[in-house]
Amino acid sequence: MYSSQNVTDITSQLRKRTFLLAIPLVLLLAGVVASILHRVQWLTILLFILCCFVLIFCWGLFLSPLHQYRKFLQSAIHGQNRTMEGYFKRFVDEKSERDGVYFIPLFINISNSDEEEDDRLFYFDANLPLPDWKVGEKLSITSQDKAVISWQRI
Repeated sequence: MYSSQNVTDITSQLRKRTFLLAIPLVLLLAGVVASILHRVQWLTILLFILCCFVLIFCWGLFLSPLHQYRKFLQSAIHGQNRTMEGYFKRFVDEKSERDGVYFIPLFINISNSDEEEDDRLFYFDANLPLPDWKVGEKLSITSQDKAVISWQRI
């Protein structure tokens, strides 16, 4: 499901967004320097506050989600993975956020019984299309910290 090309794509998108964020920040900082040189204290304060606001706002809205997703992808590709076989039970209707990445929870039963103690919780990447698994279908799930990184029908 994931490859190093995905990491490269996310990294290039992160660089583009960082560059686009740098343009208004450089302009605002130039305004701060100019207001300091002209000794306009209220303008210096206002521009500095605006600069901080733009930085925090853009980090939280545009850069942080990409940074978190890139960390997840790198961990999925290079981290310790484990494989488990089981029978698909269901997807949960609500998305879940784990470490800044959105997932769709799902349950796999390892013994093909109705016992809830045999259910295992996994998370499927919400950015990918959901597979067309049928209830009771046997699957081999490769996961990294409960996040599904690959799967196969058995």
